Amino acid sequence: MSYMLSHNQPLNILIVDDSQDDRFHLNRLINKMQNGSKLWEAEDLNESKQVLSHNDIDVLLVDYHLPDGVATDLLLELQNTPTQKPLGIIALTGLGNETIAVSLMKAGAHEYLVKGEITQTKLNLAITQSYKRAELSHQIQFLAGHDSLTGTVNRGLLNDRLSRAIARAVRQNTSLAIILMDVDYFKQVNDTFGHVVGDELLCHICKKIQSSIRASDTICRWGGDEFILLLENMSKKDTKIILDKLQSFSRQPLQTQEHFINYSLSMGCAFYPSDADSDKSLIRAADLALYKAKEKGKNQYYFFSNELKQSQKLSHSLVAEFPEALNSHAFYLLFQPIVDIKSKKWFALEALCRWKHPQMGDIKPDTFINLIEDGPLLIAFHRLFFKTICESLVLWRKEFNNQIPISINLPPKAINKTVIRLLVECVEQSSLNPSDIWIEITERQLFYQVPHALEILKELQSNGFSIIIDDFGTGHSSFKLLSELPLSGVKLDRFFVEDIETNLKHQAIIKSCINLCRELNLMLVVEGIEKRSQYEVLKNMDFSLAQGFYFDVPLTPSKVCELRRA
Repeated sequence: MSYMLSHNQPLNILIVDDSQDDRFHLNRLINKMQNGSKLWEAEDLNESKQVLSHNDIDVLLVDYHLPDGVATDLLLELQNTPTQKPLGIIALTGLGNETIAVSLMKAGAHEYLVKGEITQTKLNLAITQSYKRAELSHQIQFLAGHDSLTGTVNRGLLNDRLSRAIARAVRQNTSLAIILMDVDYFKQVNDTFGHVVGDELLCHICKKIQSSIRASDTICRWGGDEFILLLENMSKKDTKIILDKLQSFSRQPLQTQEHFINYSLSMGCAFYPSDADSDKSLIRAADLALYKAKEKGKNQYYFFSNELKQSQKLSHSLVAEFPEALNSHAFYLLFQPIVDIKSKKWFALEALCRWKHPQMGDIKPDTFINLIEDGPLLIAFHRLFFKTICESLVLWRKEFNNQIPISINLPPKAINKTVIRLLVECVEQSSLNPSDIWIEITERQLFYQVPHALEILKELQSNGFSIIIDDFGTGHSSFKLLSELPLSGVKLDRFFVEDIETNLKHQAIIKSCINLCRELNLMLVVEGIEKRSQYEVLKNMDFSLAQGFYFDVPLTPSKVCELRRA
């Protein structure tokens, strides 16, 4: 009579017993089950570990007494070793000893059989039950240690794996890397398309990450739209290759049934033991590097360094000093002219904010604006910024007959209704014409915030403001942006001007942009002209507006008045 396993599937079964006769007996009973199961044999604990490490074993039958130890030694070691699949464990002994049985079950055995009493039926039932219990236990452990949405490990399991990885690195004198990343502008995706699409994007990103790393590496959903990668035995060179892969796949949008979702990743990387001496300090170091990457404009990665640590201390100091700087009028404006390239006459002025710091001197917005989190400080800063600009426009309107527009830069954090409402109120209270103000927004932030930004930009346009894309050509140049957004013009990035005298490709690109803007009825400003040789090449091209140190450096308000009077 033959007995089939109740789950009717072939299993990989390992028999560990130093008795050849007992192994033969078990082997014969299992083969009678006729379900295609594959068998391995081992005579002691050491050999069994070798088999387990090189094969996907489903069920382990292990004798209690072995030449190099007892079964509980192996079972306890298996309990402390993370597994990717269930392992049913059946303990075997020649003694019907309840104390031994209890110790084996506590060590992880799912079933217990006494030699000499093993029948076909008992063995079949033990194998079936042990594997089912292992499956259930594995499922429970998986749910406890993994994120329910993405299937990646959660914080608890990541912390456990990281501490074990550091212990291995110490023993083996190797290094490991932590990459902390988050999805740029993920909140806008949720707000615009809904949480279902947001969840789909997170799962899509996890699949892409998985395809870019080794099977032995760990992906953790650290929280919300943040992920951590744990990469063992990894050099900086190899880590950079992975970072480049992660950055490259995010250049392709996620296509859902109804939308194309643009996204990017900001990433910070730190290494053990060169950057940190513990699991917590390693994650903190990666977090500092991530902050720096986001500060650089998102869609970047950054490696931790001691200089970064010192820079972070300085940043905390500046944040603490920021409220007092607002109250003490430490911020002031400079204005750089935008000129007619043929006549070199002023056409507009770009407002540039500076923080006059008592120790550090003049600090540019690139340094301090990213330190301000969304909230009261951001609002207070822009209230002061807009007020000062409007006061300058009012003053110049009284003194000069012709009004020159002022162009202002809005950072990503300021693309929200609260800040825009401040601008509109300030212009109305000053009795100014909104057309006297241009709003500059970088191409990069537009690309990642299109649905969110579109609503804000339409509101600005409806109020009479002109919208300019800044740094055009170096982010994610898109004809879709030019066609969808309510734009008045673009500013071509200085990158194309730096070597314009000799770079024929850059000359061709600028000419193409000139033609494109003419056809779309968009104003074109070419910025970054600093030398006469650049000017000589550009002045013969068919466009009107230019900006750069060749024409004028940023000027104080009093200098602006002086030159306008001349």
